[in-house]
Amino acid sequence: MKRKDILEKYKWDLSDIYKSRKDEENDLKRFNSLIEKISKFKGKLLNDSKTLKEFFDLTREIQAILDRSEAYNSASLNVELDNSEASEGLDRVENLINQYNEAISFVCPEILSSDFATISKLIANDDDLKKLDKYFNDLFRSKEHLLSENEEKILSGLQLVLEGYRKSNTYMIDKEIDYGSIEIDGEEVLITASNIPRYLSDKDRNVRKRVFELEGKAVSKHVDSLATNLISFIKGLECEAKYRHFKNGLEKRFFDDDLDLKVYETLIKSVPLYKDFYKKYVQLFTHELGYEELYVYDLNAPLFENSTKKYTVEEAKDIILNTFSILGDEYLDVLKLAFEKKCIDYYPADNKSTGWYCMYSSCTIPKVFANFEGRILDISSLSHELGHFCNQYLSMKENIPEYCYHSVFCAEVASLTNEILFSYLYQTEDKETKLQLLFNFVKTFAANFFGSARQALFEESIHALAGAGEPLGSEILNNLWLETAKNVFGEEVKGFSAYSWSFISHFFLSGGFYVYNYSTAIIAATNVASKILNKEEGILKKYMEFLKVGSKMRPQECLSIIGIDMCDTKTYDNAIKFFSDAIDELKKIKEER
Repeated sequence: MKRKDILEKYKWDLSDIYKSRKDEENDLKRFNSLIEKISKFKGKLLNDSKTLKEFFDLTREIQAILDRSEAYNSASLNVELDNSEASEGLDRVENLINQYNEAISFVCPEILSSDFATISKLIANDDDLKKLDKYFNDLFRSKEHLLSENEEKILSGLQLVLEGYRKSNTYMIDKEIDYGSIEIDGEEVLITASNIPRYLSDKDRNVRKRVFELEGKAVSKHVDSLATNLISFIKGLECEAKYRHFKNGLEKRFFDDDLDLKVYETLIKSVPLYKDFYKKYVQLFTHELGYEELYVYDLNAPLFENSTKKYTVEEAKDIILNTFSILGDEYLDVLKLAFEKKCIDYYPADNKSTGWYCMYSSCTIPKVFANFEGRILDISSLSHELGHFCNQYLSMKENIPEYCYHSVFCAEVASLTNEILFSYLYQTEDKETKLQLLFNFVKTFAANFFGSARQALFEESIHALAGAGEPLGSEILNNLWLETAKNVFGEEVKGFSAYSWSFISHFFLSGGFYVYNYSTAIIAATNVASKILNKEEGILKKYMEFLKVGSKMRPQECLSIIGIDMCDTKTYDNAIKFFSDAIDELKKIKEER
C-alpha cells in the first residue's frame, strides 16, 4: 500500500510539533541565538538564585527545541524511509546535541566546585528551583566520576565515535549483507533483514529452516566486521567507565541508572533456577507441533494462530477502551486523547519502517508508530505501545522536564502490564482467539525473561574480557553466544546459531547493558498485572501514582509504590508461577476446544 492511499485519519498528526519545515527552521534559528547565551553564565552560575533560574529556563528552552526537531525528523523518516529532508534533519540535530553538550560542559564542574549545603540554600527561596533538589542530589552523587571541563568535552566527542560503530553495524545488517533468496509457494522471494522475522514465523517448518540457514550463511561472511563493530563499541564504553573511576562498565551502568547492583545479581542468579519452567514452555511447542526435537527456528512457529478474524482500527479502539476500563476514568481519558488527537500512525505502507514503538519527548504529546494489519495480536501490540503513551503523557503532565521520563528500568513495566492485562481481560467466546492471546503472553514472558537474560550474560562476558584487556574476536563472541544459550536454556532447544548476536541492536544503545531491563520488566509487569487481576486492595490508585511519578524518585522506589522489589526472589517466584499457570491454562482451553 502506498502511503498516499491511506486515509489521513489513520496517520499521525505531527502539527503539534511543527506545522511545517519552516517552523522547524525558525526553531533552529532560535537555537543558534539561545546557545550563544550559555557562555555568559560561565563562572557566574552560582552567583544567586535568579542567575541559576535563568540558566535552567534557558537550557529547558534549548532542550525543547532539540526534542522537537529530533521527534519531528525521526517520525517523518520512519513513515517515509526515503525522506532525505528527515534523514538530513536527524544528522543535523545529532550535531546540535553534541554542540549543546559541549556548550554546557562547564556546568557540572562549576556546580560541583561548591557543596550541596550551599546549593540547598541557593534554591531554598525559589519554588521552581526547589523542585530540582533531586537533580542536584544526583549531581553531587556523581561528583567523584565527573572530570574536568576539557576532559568532559573530549568524552562528549567519544559518543560520536561510538555512534559510528552502531550506524556501521545497522548499515551492514540492513543494507550491505546479501541474504539471498528462496522459493516460497512457487515464487522466488528475496530475503532481507526486514522480512527475516516474518519468515522465521512461517507456519511451514521448511521455510523457517531455510531462511534461518540463509541468514546464518550470509552473516558468517561478514562476522569479523560485525564483531569488530561490537567489540570496538564495548571497548569504548569500558574505557569511559575507567576514565570516570568505575571498576567496569556494569558498575557505571548501574550507577548511572541509580540502581543497586543487587538488582542485576538477583536476576542473573535467578534465571538458572527456573530452567524447568523453560523446559515446560518448550514441551508446549513439541506437543503442539508434533516434533520430537525442537530447533531454534521453531520458537517463532505460529502456535494457536488459527483464528482468521480481522478487526478494523475502529473496532480495535473500542476493544482497547472496553478492556482497560478496569484502570479507571483517568487512564481512559488519556487513551481517548491518543485516539482523538491522531497520535497513532496505524497502517503499514511501502517505504515505511517495520515494527512498533512509542516516541516521546519532554515537550510533545507522545506518538505511537504501528503496523496494524487487523489481527488480534496487532490490538495487543497497540495496547502495549499505548501503555508507554499513557505512562509518558501522565509523567510529562505531572513533572518538570528534568523528571518527566521514567527510567529505562521502569519504562517497559507499563507497556508489558497492558499487554498482559489485554491477554487476560479481552472478553471473547472464541477459544482460538483466547488461545492466541494467552500464548502471546507466554511467548512474551519467555522471550523477555529467558531470552533477554541470555543476552545480558553474553554482553557482560564481552565487557569483562574487554575491560581486562583480553583478546576478542568473532570466534570468541560466537562461542560465548552458544555458551550463554546452554546456561540459560539448557539442552531443550537444538541448533542455535553462533552468529545471531549480531542482530541485537540493543547492545549498541547508549552506555550498554540495556537488555537486562526487559528481563526485570516482565517480572515486575507480571506481578503488577497479577495484583490488578486479583483486585488487590488499593492497587489501581498505586498504579496510577507509579505512572505519574516519572524520575523524581529512584527507580527502585518507583517500583516500591506498587509493591515490587526486584531484589526479592519472591518477586521472581510469583511471576514464574503466573507464567507456569498460563501454560496450564493453555493446555486446559486446548483440551476443551
